[in-house]
Amino acid sequence: MITTKDIVFLVTLLIASRALTQSDSAKELSFNDYFTIVKENHPVAKQAFLQAQMGDAKVLEAKGSFDPVIGTDVNQKYFSGSKYYSILNAGLKIPTWFGIEVYSGFDQNQGVYLNPEHTLPNSGLLYAGISVPLGQDLFIDKRMLELGQAKIFQQSSIAQQKIMLNNLLYESGKIYWNWFVAYNKMIVFIEAFETAKQRADGVKMAALQGDRPFIDTVEAGIQVQNRKLNLQQAQLEYQNARALLSVYLWFDGAVPLELEETTTPPTWAKTGHVTFNPELVLQIDTLISSHPELQIYEYKSDYLGYQKRYLQEQLKPELNLKYNAITEPINGDPFSTYSINNYTWGLEFSTSLFLREERGALQMTSIEIQELNYEINLKKETLFYKASYASNEWRFTEQQVILFNQTVQDYNQLLNAEKTMFEIGESSLFMVNSREMDFIQAQLKLIELISKNQTAYIGTLHALGTLN
Repeated sequence: MITTKDIVFLVTLLIASRALTQSDSAKELSFNDYFTIVKENHPVAKQAFLQAQMGDAKVLEAKGSFDPVIGTDVNQKYFSGSKYYSILNAGLKIPTWFGIEVYSGFDQNQGVYLNPEHTLPNSGLLYAGISVPLGQDLFIDKRMLELGQAKIFQQSSIAQQKIMLNNLLYESGKIYWNWFVAYNKMIVFIEAFETAKQRADGVKMAALQGDRPFIDTVEAGIQVQNRKLNLQQAQLEYQNARALLSVYLWFDGAVPLELEETTTPPTWAKTGHVTFNPELVLQIDTLISSHPELQIYEYKSDYLGYQKRYLQEQLKPELNLKYNAITEPINGDPFSTYSINNYTWGLEFSTSLFLREERGALQMTSIEIQELNYEINLKKETLFYKASYASNEWRFTEQQVILFNQTVQDYNQLLNAEKTMFEIGESSLFMVNSREMDFIQAQLKLIELISKNQTAYIGTLHALGTLN
């Protein structure tokens, strides 16, 4: 049965698909729109958002060790028609911080052959008491260790989520700008091929009229063949780049979307460069210190710190004190016979003579902490280098794009001048083709530089851990 939710999903899917696949007219897919689609719909992005939920679940699981526990224990024996014994214990235990446990309960024992130490009043006994660790587990026990480490895992999960998104957006961003390069190169070669065909037709007509030597038709034909070969190669590269881009296009992490032929990136003339931000470079040290990859190491250090505290606690002897106040309920009143002289108590003591297991585990954890500190220092330097490298590339590619924009205009001006001279018979076909090749190569170079500038920009944000 199709529900309203299913209908809404299908309608939304149709809208999302049409946003990417319009067959009636060409549609530009901007980088920002592409980024939004990847961030909100890619399966890896969906997995990243689950990281925080995993951290919350881990903390909830650890908190379960502090849940109050209620229980009942009943043991009875019947033999040869006699009720040998009936032992009933029902109680509530409440774990607290620092290993202390508070509990209360009710005991009622009966039977012909009841062990004398289990003999109680007929109405039973109520008790309330406390168990206190005076040695081992006084400051941190297994439950506190697991909860503390679970909270660190929760924070680490958020950092892991940022890392996954940061890497996904960076990798998908590089794929987009490769697609941009492939598309714009194809456009350049399409224009070059059409120009070469028109010129070849013109040269052929002029040769037939006796205005041009027939050898020029051979040269013009060679140019058409070369341009066609270049165009075919560019078309192949564009189709491959488009197919690779489609890998990052999904709907709700479940439905892969295929990019239609009519969906293209913007042209290089409309794209330009990303202006370098010097303020960002001044904040590199601050941004690196909060980088999620570095935070993962620091959380691991905190995790081991909890482990070390716990292992240090295990060097102490076990010394547990228990005290129970007991009273007999008379007519449902638990306090009618209460006296401070009615109680039970106990003391438990044990310790290892050599503590070799505990000392070995503590030494191993201390070594792991030292090793991790070296890794943290190396990670800081690595992240700083990557951020500096990417920001330098961003700054210099911006300058190169600005410079090469003028270079492309100058090559175009030279080409137009050469064409004019060719038309009035003062230049050769070879010179026109040479000027045209220079102009084509300049355009291709500029397209590459724009892509490098855009990639260096997102690379800088990725190196700083702020791309997500």
